[in-house]
This record gives sequence, structure tokens and C-alpha cells, in this order.
Amino acid sequence: MKRIQFQYVPANLEQTARHLANQGDFPKRAEPHSTIESSLRKAVVTLFSESYRGRRLHGTDVENDLQHAPCLWRSITCSFFSVRPTERVHGAFHADAEIDAASDLTAVHFTLHVILGVQRPNVLVLQDLGNFIDAVDNAQTSMEKGESLETLMAYLFSGVPGFRVVDRNLHTSNEEIDIVVENCEGSPFQRDQQYVVVECKNWSSSCGKNEIVALRDKIENRRGRCTLGFLVSWRGFARTLEVDQLRHSRDKNAVGLISGSEIRGLLDVLQYDVSDMLKKAVYDEVFK
Repeated sequence: MKRIQFQYVPANLEQTARHLANQGDFPKRAEPHSTIESSLRKAVVTLFSESYRGRRLHGTDVENDLQHAPCLWRSITCSFFSVRPTERVHGAFHADAEIDAASDLTAVHFTLHVILGVQRPNVLVLQDLGNFIDAVDNAQTSMEKGESLETLMAYLFSGVPGFRVVDRNLHTSNEEIDIVVENCEGSPFQRDQQYVVVECKNWSSSCGKNEIVALRDKIENRRGRCTLGFLVSWRGFARTLEVDQLRHSRDKNAVGLISGSEIRGLLDVLQYDVSDMLKKAVYDEVFK
């Protein structure tokens, strides 16, 4: 492990963060620009360390090998360059990058690039999706497990035409809702009400009856503005849920069930439309 200084032009980072916020491409849309900038800096370190892990690096290796990195988020790429002694340091932060400690590389300059007109909005970038899934799989603490799955699902739901993620970890007077999605014009569920609620469970075991009952209560408590919800369980669902679904088959509200294995399946299909996965989940609920 080696500590590397990452240098950047603050205006470049700020403009990139504003683009993500304005386009709604950032997984947590309601965050201020400063938080998005911080997440971008962390993503830069992750991308760099994954690209060069375990290699004996010199400054010229960076310039010759990784001019344009894969997307950090949908429309953002990153270029790395070694920092020469004569270059001015604009903004800087340090991070432990997982490269060979014998490397003589101590400072890296990075520039973020906005790619306009290359990737349509609401289309997933499979590499981004893979990174989010890896974060869920590698999470250790309960907080990390919960946050990583919520971030993944916010990214997925923001990839559905007509869906807009408007809040995360919303605390009402008596409830907590993981993700709130606004159901806008052009969505696959236009017959449903204005809001869709999503609950995420990254447990070591499958979800049972109690979780879907709690989600149905949250849907019903939305003053008639919500008729659809999704329960996401990384470890799948217990059979007791099937009985509960049949018991509520006359209700006007619907809850789609999404497992971790279904989400991983998105990686096997190029340009997979997440809408298909959601529509199947609702179909299975309605015609169980």
C-alpha cells in the first residue's frame, strides 16, 4: 500500500459535479454539489487503484497506459497523468492506493471529462453496475451493507425512463423509507400513483413475511399518492411471502419482489432495460 497525492483543477471537479446533479446521473440525486465532489474524489482513487493494483509504476506508465479510463458515472470519464515537479498544484488530496510500494510514483493529476451525446440518459453502464454490485458483495458492516444496496438500487431506478429518485433514507414522523421514486410521465407504470417506495434488505438471510407487510403499510400511509412499491432482498425471499401475496391479491396496491440474483442477471445482457425486470416483478405479484 502506498500513499499517493491526487491533484486536480477545482473548477473541473465542480463543473463535473454540477453536470451530474443537473442531469440526475448521480445515484443520490438530492445531495449537494460538495458531497458529489467528495464521492467523485473517492471514485477516482478506486478507479486508479483497481487499474494499477500490484504493479511497479513510474510516471510514464500512467501517461502511456491509462489516458482515458472507463466511466465513473454514466457520462463522466477520467484521465490520469503523472505530476511533474514544475507543475502547479491546484487542489490535492491524499489516499492509500493499492499499488506496489516500490513504485516511484507519488503524485497523479486527474481530469474529469463529460461525454455529451454518447450515452443516452436512463441507460445503464454495465461497468458502473458491476462496480455497484461488487460494493454490495464486499460490504462488511451493517451500515455498509445497507448503504451499498441502496446506492445500487438508486442507480437502477434512475435508469428507468420516467422514474426520478427524489429521496433516500427518508425519516417521516413514524417511518423510514429507503428510496422514494417519483413516477413521472413516460414511465412503465403510468397507471400507478405519483410515488413509488423501495425497501432494500441486504441481510445474511432471506426476507420473510414481516418485511412485505411493513412495506405495504408504508404504501398505504402515503395519502393515496402511492400504489406501487418494490422490496429488494439481496439474499432472496422466504416461501412465507407467497402466502402473504395471495392473501393481498384483492388489494389495489402492488409490491414487486426483486432478488440479488435477478440484479446480477442484468450484467449478462448488454444494454438491459431495467424496466423489464421491474415489470416482471409486478406481473408476478399481480398474477401470482
